[in-house]
Amino acid sequence: MSLTTENLYGVKIKWLVATPDYTNIKQSDFIVVKSRHKCPNYYGDPVQGLASDEEWLACKEEGYPSDFSDEMFKLVQSTLPTNQKHPVFQNYNLYLTKYDKVIRDLPELKEVILRFENEANMSIQSESEKAKMAQLAPCVAAKYGNSPLSDAEQNVYLRMLEVNGKVMQNAANASTLIAIAVNNSDPLKEKLTFDVNSGWVYDDILPRGFPLENAVV
Repeated sequence: MSLTTENLYGVKIKWLVATPDYTNIKQSDFIVVKSRHKCPNYYGDPVQGLASDEEWLACKEEGYPSDFSDEMFKLVQSTLPTNQKHPVFQNYNLYLTKYDKVIRDLPELKEVILRFENEANMSIQSESEKAKMAQLAPCVAAKYGNSPLSDAEQNVYLRMLEVNGKVMQNAANASTLIAIAVNNSDPLKEKLTFDVNSGWVYDDILPRGFPLENAVV
């Protein structure tokens, strides 16, 4: 049984250059004169009626890069004529859609890094603990050094130190990652890779398990 082109789609293009350089095809080298449509020949024979500067190409789309992460990279789509033969219908070259990953622009990278910093800091304190800390911290700070702290007040004081320490670590990590991102954006500097997920300090206490949730002063 012969294979048919029933599910094969392609485009007709007109070349604007005499001899295409397939290693460096540009959008200005061709125009699409008929967009995606079914192959005109049911059994994959050469397409007839084309001008000398026209070509019928079979459409093919490559998948996304397997190691793609949308946190640091974005996908750039390109669709260009090639001199690669269709794997089944050898009379047709491929009109290939590819997805290349490129590192995000510096403002985008900074935004991602600051979002990760904010998410890490949000994990350190629950909203109810933040409210209670805002009420208790000034009292503890005024009393600290002047008179002994109660056990509950000592708990508040230690928690203040813990939270502040973790937030400062996250701020330092954000500054480090932004500095690396700046380096990545400079074409004259050596490229450094980094993981935007790394270096953050999270609280491993489960929700509603923060030290001040049920503290009574």
